[in-house]
Amino acid sequence: MAIKLIIFDCDGTIVDTSMVHAQASSMALKALGIDIQPQELLDLTAGMDGRTAFEFLRTHPQHGFSADADFAAFKTHADANFLNALHQIHADSLCVEGFPTFFDMAESRNCIFAAASNGAHHNVMASLERVGYAQRFHSIVVGAQVARPKPAPDMLLHIIEQAAQQGIRPHEIAFFGDTMADVHAGKAAGLTVYTVIGAFKGTAADKANLKDEMHQHGAHVFENYFDALCILTQRPAHHIDIHKRNRPKIRLAS
Repeated sequence: MAIKLIIFDCDGTIVDTSMVHAQASSMALKALGIDIQPQELLDLTAGMDGRTAFEFLRTHPQHGFSADADFAAFKTHADANFLNALHQIHADSLCVEGFPTFFDMAESRNCIFAAASNGAHHNVMASLERVGYAQRFHSIVVGAQVARPKPAPDMLLHIIEQAAQQGIRPHEIAFFGDTMADVHAGKAAGLTVYTVIGAFKGTAADKANLKDEMHQHGAHVFENYFDALCILTQRPAHHIDIHKRNRPKIRLAS
């Protein structure tokens, strides 16, 4: 059955911004007297929405902080750091490897697109606009719009309900993510789940463990979107034209 709708997570799946978020949050946490390095922060909170990550860190045995610490003030500071850093990065280096080629091929095959992200709406939109894709998504849903963020399936179920109104059934939908929170959400929503882990920020051993865990929970795991082209062409990944790997189409923001 042909894929009619592809849902993408955003950070780490479309745009390689996970470390940018971690650096922005690390700087904001320092204002609370919490000294945690970006990589450790990313390791501890990967896939979490901002408030969940904040509350998790609040009670962490090593990095815990005062119960009266203000999440809103932290988030404002972290978001400002993120947006400032985002616009200092060249747009053509932000897309996860092969994403533009994959997106163009899917679009040429009449797929439509949605995004489901735990990120704040303004951050998600800024990222998608920076790489020139914001207007090419039919639906963009963030955690604040539903009762529960990922790993709960609420965002995906909302998009599935929208798709049903256009005659698109769940087995005609593919979901792409990059964390276990995405895998759990996708499987709970009854979708076929694909992950692209080329933007993973960690050791080779940690990456291998993540890949194994994703496989164990039923996800199809790819290193990059060039390998994922096989789900559109219905050919094994190694049969994809190698020249496409070397010449990805990059869309620059205006």
